[in-house]
Amino acid sequence: MADKSEILIKFGQNLRNIRESKKMTVQQLDALTAIDHSEISKLENGKKSLELMTILKLCKGLQIKADQLIPSTIIDMID
Repeated sequence: MADKSEILIKFGQNLRNIRESKKMTVQQLDALTAIDHSEISKLENGKKSLELMTILKLCKGLQIKADQLIPSTIIDMID
């Protein structure tokens, strides 16, 4: 089982990859989600844990399904 910091880093990398694949800046995602750009940066760098409402806002802003943001490779890190 991976520790919490490893999971947060993996999640953050995935979030950044999705955002960049949509050619979106952190500031643009901030405007779409009402999640401050500094908080998004912390998430992308694995420095902050997140709540369900944050996940839902990110999915809506990125126009993706939750399983794209949290794929089974991340879920499988939890024992």
